[in-house]
Amino acid sequence: MAVKRKQNRPEIALRRLERVLHEAEGEIPRALVRMPDDAVKETERIEESMRRLERLSWSEKFTMAIDPKTDGYMLDILSRDEDVGVRSEVARNRNVSVEILERLSRDEDAGVRSGVVGNRNISVEILERLSRDEDAGVRSGVVGNENVSVEMLERLSRDKDAYVRREVAWNRNVSVEILERLSRDEDAGVRREVARSENVSVEILERLKNDSDKYVRNIAIKTLKKLKRSNC
Repeated sequence: MAVKRKQNRPEIALRRLERVLHEAEGEIPRALVRMPDDAVKETERIEESMRRLERLSWSEKFTMAIDPKTDGYMLDILSRDEDVGVRSEVARNRNVSVEILERLSRDEDAGVRSGVVGNRNISVEILERLSRDEDAGVRSGVVGNENVSVEMLERLSRDKDAYVRREVAWNRNVSVEILERLSRDEDAGVRREVARSENVSVEILERLKNDSDKYVRNIAIKTLKKLKRSNC
């Protein structure tokens, strides 16, 4: 008669870990990549989080996704929620990890990806990739991120979408060289943002005060007056 072998704690933990990972669609949360002894507590905490989420309403999950005090375990699970709104708020949460942002940066929904580019925890690598996103809203969000590089601004200043070019002209770190080119943009909205820029030169403003668009002319004149007062 075969003797049933008693399982030790690490073996039990690994079996439980397999079940948790299966429910998480096979993706391994970084927090679980530890020694088997630690996996016991980690899996228990994840399982409790899953049970807790099953009891929550949509509004409760949405509130948790927004709350910066929500822990990484719960954010990881919420980031896999079927609701776009919940995933979008996880992407914006200031407590979310780079690992979760990496996954959400590849979300099929542009709103979720837009949430990622607005997060201060985003890596330069993710920001660079999303600066080439097919959605103009995502690309414009990259321009607004404080970590956007000069190289990204240069490339996005030539974007096919006028709204993205407007965001570049509005960016406080935009160079005079880029503003010079954008001041000749075919889109009047882009030229208006150039005229408002705190980095715009007097030479550019002198030209824009004679622009074909009356709003561009008015903004350029006001900015020129402001510059002259500050130089007095």
